[in-house]
Amino acid sequence: MFGFRCEYGNIEIGNDVLINMDCCLLDAGCISIGDHVWIAPHTCIFSIGHPVAPEGRVEDACLVAPVVIGNNV
Repeated sequence: MFGFRCEYGNIEIGNDVLINMDCCLLDAGCISIGDHVWIAPHTCIFSIGHPVAPEGRVEDACLVAPVVIGNNV
């Protein structure tokens, strides 16, 4: 099954944007997509992650930062 998936809907989308099939946006932090952007099939955009080093995972479970994709990308 192909579709569009997101967590919260914390997404801003500009004009003339094409988001192809089966994209996943983890949008705990805002995801902003500019004008005239094409996003390929099966693309994942994450505004949330976790520390890479095991020591960091004990204290900080998640790292959240906004993702900004400019115009004409």
